[in-house]
Amino acid sequence: SKLLGDVTIANGGVMPNIHNLLLPKNTGPSSKAAAEDE
Repeated sequence: SKLLGDVTIANGGVMPNIHNLLLPKNTGPSSKAAAEDE
């Protein structure tokens, strides 16, 4: 989890996006919104 923490900090607050990716809900349309956000 330490690696993920460093990545989130490096991205600058992408923690919510990562959590969404981990969650199964990513299969929904939310995945496209998150991808576009990045």
